[in-house]
Amino acid sequence: MCTDKRRYRSQGDALDAAALVGYARQRTAYRCPLCGFWHLTTVREK
Repeated sequence: MCTDKRRYRSQGDALDAAALVGYARQRTAYRCPLCGFWHLTTVREK
């Protein structure tokens, strides 16, 4: 399920990666219950 997603060692690493490509406000990081690494996901507007 998470094999196609980029994996980050920490929440900070994931958020730094999003900021580098200009997606900091559109992404949030979560710890994956399957692999234990961090992934980025899109922030949904209400």
